[in-house]
Amino acid sequence: MVMAREMLTAFILMFGIQAKIGGYASENGSHVCRRITADIEIKNLILKYQHTATPCACFEQKMALDYSFQKIGNCYKQWFSENGLKQMCCYDQYGSLLFGPNNGGYLIPDILESNIEDIHEACCKDSDLCETFYKFFPSNNCTGSTDVVHATSWGDPEITTVDQHTYSFNGHGEYTFLETSGKLLQIQARTDFLIKGNQDSTLFVVFVLADNIKNDIITIVYNRNDKTLNLFQHDGSLWANSKDCKNNPKPSGKAGFYLFCSEPFSFGIMLTQKTNIQRLTFHGGDSMSVVVDSKKNVTRFRGLAGNLEHGYYIYGNGSKVSINATERDMFYFGESWTVSQDDSKFNYSITGGNFTYWNGNHTRPQFLQEIAEKGDLDKLFKGFSDANITKFNETCRNFWDKKPNNVLLLLLKQEM
Repeated sequence: MVMAREMLTAFILMFGIQAKIGGYASENGSHVCRRITADIEIKNLILKYQHTATPCACFEQKMALDYSFQKIGNCYKQWFSENGLKQMCCYDQYGSLLFGPNNGGYLIPDILESNIEDIHEACCKDSDLCETFYKFFPSNNCTGSTDVVHATSWGDPEITTVDQHTYSFNGHGEYTFLETSGKLLQIQARTDFLIKGNQDSTLFVVFVLADNIKNDIITIVYNRNDKTLNLFQHDGSLWANSKDCKNNPKPSGKAGFYLFCSEPFSFGIMLTQKTNIQRLTFHGGDSMSVVVDSKKNVTRFRGLAGNLEHGYYIYGNGSKVSINATERDMFYFGESWTVSQDDSKFNYSITGGNFTYWNGNHTRPQFLQEIAEKGDLDKLFKGFSDANITKFNETCRNFWDKKPNNVLLLLLKQEM
């Protein structure tokens, strides 16, 4: 295959494709088109791997949400190739997908990427050759396209799984946020107390992303003083600050990740490793949050934000807890994802502290369920008037024995 690529590169140079084909006589352009679309090596590459390329969205409105593609005019091209191929998707003025001659998208072999527009132009000066081009570099018709799902985890913290289930978790320490089943990709998170001395509320303060194929690690740190984010390479060097991030896109040291600057206080991170996660966007501001963009019906992700299996959250040890579990049960689920010292990806010279400081003495918050069970309605409904609390107490009772109904009290609290 190396020899074939060298021959193809020589061929491209020979016929001047790296110059502007439009500047050549039409017969030279036609000749180049025929020669390239007759190349067996490229044809076999496309036939073998075209099914692995990410399909186009049927409408541009959805395509624009797929951050694994970059917008170029009315087209969208994949940032990163899959098996030597990139998908190009093009849309008309109404946002409908175009395919086939003359303006549809097409598959782009890596070896031809810098020349493919000129090849397309040379071929599509002639209608028959344009048909030949699209048979050789076919358009995608959006078959198999799935929507992009956005899962946001934030605050103190409220965690949304990649399959759109949300729960609260106020653990304090370092946890597996997401990882693939083989741990080729690991995302770990650190939480700290929202208010020093109060163990009932925590918030995200650090995320670490590890590509274990490329041995590449990046760290995002929340600055609680100025509400910005610092992004570090794993050697401790500052890669970017969200307040003045300007360059797009920008690869990490070992090209496991690409940085995209977003609105103030935000970073977008794209993975070069092939997973169903397309992009993670980290926001600063009053608290640190992360938005995970993935394909719908994503599976085989574990951790705090991992997908459910048959209606159950999966513990770190493989046991299960129901989707209808109590806040207390979900706390113990979250704690099961505490990182081990051997598995930790944190660089403490960047983030401060050490493994024992963050993980040696995990705290336990007090749960609303326990407050309700104790009958401490003043604490449960803190901030409400005495008259309102009295009304809640009178209303949320069993009709048969007039005792307080804790389930109703908790539901009422959660709806407020």
